[in-house]
Amino acid sequence: MQLKRTLGLAGLTFYGLGIILGAGIYSVLGAAAGLAGSAPWIAFALSGGVAFLTALSYAELVTIQPETSAEYAYLRRALPEWPGLALTTGLLVALSGAATTATVAIAFAGYFRTFVDLPPALVAWSAIAAALGLNILGIRESGWVNTVFTVIEASGLVFLIVLGATSGAFSKALTAAPNLGVMSGAALVFFAFLGFENVANLAEEAKEPERDLPRAIFLSLGLSAAPRSSPWQTRPWSPCWLRAASSLVSRGRVRSRKLSPRCYRGAGPTGRPRFSSRLSLRLSSLSARSACWRACLRSRRSWRSQA
Repeated sequence: MQLKRTLGLAGLTFYGLGIILGAGIYSVLGAAAGLAGSAPWIAFALSGGVAFLTALSYAELVTIQPETSAEYAYLRRALPEWPGLALTTGLLVALSGAATTATVAIAFAGYFRTFVDLPPALVAWSAIAAALGLNILGIRESGWVNTVFTVIEASGLVFLIVLGATSGAFSKALTAAPNLGVMSGAALVFFAFLGFENVANLAEEAKEPERDLPRAIFLSLGLSAAPRSSPWQTRPWSPCWLRAASSLVSRGRVRSRKLSPRCYRGAGPTGRPRFSSRLSLRLSSLSARSACWRACLRSRRSWRSQA
């Protein structure tokens, strides 16, 4: 079945941005702060640089061969004498999408229980069913839903950055940190930058894949990087500016061991700040729910290309 080419540059960019700004940033930031000490934003900046080099390769490959299930297609063309390698890689990508869907659904169930006490299995299966239904509905409709979720996620990070920046408490975030700790943190937070490569899997649904896919890869990476590398996270023109900024601000206001949303959830209703805990948990819950849809879409595209 021929896929419909309905996605422009904006839709592709929001898809990649939504994956990068997913639930990973909320779970990884606390662990990165524990390793990097007072400079998790430096770890995010270093990881963003490595991610940028990887993005260069994907941008070149997607221009040469814009096909769904990018990794499978690239290996099939580069090593035609080893068809088993491409098939194995494609199957692993599809299975990783299925595993990610299940993992994120379980994570969403855990966050959801903070607001409504329902059986985790019921919530997780409901999230997967909703993600599957959204995928079946069509890429145009699901793309709009993804855009709305991504705007809400990014707005939450920007709000936290602005809130922390106005305090002026940046001295803690700019103190020296052990070099080994920063490098260990950089290795860990690279996970939070993953997602831009999935833009290549929408090649057969992009209106102008050769032009828009490389741009979407770099735009999604750039727009998400700053919030993660800032002292509350860090990025300006790649997913780094947003992440760097958020990590810088957060580290300036809160001790490293208190940055993870799990700390708020474990503290109970009387042991955490009311506003900040609700905002953090709701953003994490929303990110997990939207990530479930994206992982489901990735898995379906991989299975389809190998059928």
